[in-house]
Amino acid sequence: MRRKNSKILKMFVFFCVFILSNIHYTYAISSHDISDNTLTIKVDEEGDFTEMLNNDEFNGKFENIIIKGKMSGYDIVTLQFISEKCKSIDLTNVNTELIVSESFKDFYNLEDFKFPKNLTYVSGDTLSNCPNLKSVALPENLQYIEYHAFRNCPNLKMTVPANVKLDENVFYGSPGVKILKNKSILNSLYSKFVNFINVL
Repeated sequence: MRRKNSKILKMFVFFCVFILSNIHYTYAISSHDISDNTLTIKVDEEGDFTEMLNNDEFNGKFENIIIKGKMSGYDIVTLQFISEKCKSIDLTNVNTELIVSESFKDFYNLEDFKFPKNLTYVSGDTLSNCPNLKSVALPENLQYIEYHAFRNCPNLKMTVPANVKLDENVFYGSPGVKILKNKSILNSLYSKFVNFINVL
């Protein structure tokens, strides 16, 4: 009798877990909208976005991706799996503290990118080797850009505020970038960037 009750209990627990996991998955993928070749996703909790990648509906089919809500650094890295044809990525309203290095490296079709508005730090090689990248919206409170973050982006047009600290060779091979800096501060860097930046 005890053995039978134990088996029934196990089946009941398995059933509950199955139902709850499917409710969560349905809830996650229900918070999206598709229109005009644009995928807009609302992510309620960190990890939900990664779970959504199991849905073939999202994989590599959209030119424009807009994401809102909470994402971990790992969630953002996995974005590469649905952005094969992507020309525009808008993370303005994503709540995250970090975009890890090389998250969007070698995105050959990417033309426009918007960073999360609360981000203060851009990691190394974040958008390096993006030959068609034309515009980037930097966060208002950005403080530091790490090495090679925008390396080899020959079509990029962007202005970097004066208060942002730069690592070495951030814009190597990206001649269209303008850096708002006092010329005296640039003197020590000018030899490295003379062919790649214009000082306003």
